[in-house]
Amino acid sequence: MSYICPTCKKTRDQLVEEKKLNLVQGYEQCGYCGSDMEDESVVLREELLKEGERKAIEKNDYTVLPPDPELAAALGIEPEETKLPNIDKYLPEWYQKELEEKTEATNELFRSLNKGYKDYTEIID
Repeated sequence: MSYICPTCKKTRDQLVEEKKLNLVQGYEQCGYCGSDMEDESVVLREELLKEGERKAIEKNDYTVLPPDPELAAALGIEPEETKLPNIDKYLPEWYQKELEEKTEATNELFRSLNKGYKDYTEIID
């Protein structure tokens, strides 16, 4: 497992060599910027998401959600549409697949919880 500073992009090995790796309350931190060291894969995914968002905004590629008057009234604000950048389109195929699998796993979890809840309410009634 390889660790990297998400800000400076220096590896753990580089920081050790430069005597700039700090240990603060059990966390390894970069001696240059103070950021906690992260797994390289986490930093890669964050960069891919930022790049995908940048490309979607640059190409004016958004999904527009209509205003929700009930929510706006509850929050005491004027209802307005929401624009969400279509980040997924600009991610590598392997990352899109990974996100789809995670979403499906989450959906399956909620389906099973919903089924359990329905079974529970049938027993109670």
